[in-house]
Amino acid sequence: AGCGALVLLTAKPPPTPTHFTMGGKAKPTKHTSKELAKKAFEANVNRGGGAAGTASRLDGNCGFKCYLCLCAQPSEKSLLIHWESKHPDKEIDMAKATGKLGS
Repeated sequence: AGCGALVLLTAKPPPTPTHFTMGGKAKPTKHTSKELAKKAFEANVNRGGGAAGTASRLDGNCGFKCYLCLCAQPSEKSLLIHWESKHPDKEIDMAKATGKLGS
């Protein structure tokens, strides 16, 4: 009887939800070759910003210029969208607005 009591005192408690061990965290996935190729492509493509973009915007290749706020626009359609957004109370004069930036 004494031996049975000793075993009873040293036995582990039944597992409860707080005693369960969690599984290991999942290993983070590496970047796919598609993502890496896209990143390399975008790093080497001129999107028109920075010093190179400044040069291209100033040399007259940008398209049209708003004659009120002198904002450069790449196309006539973009100029009309800009005009409706920024100058809704005024009417656009396309004779003034159709000139290219360089001219």
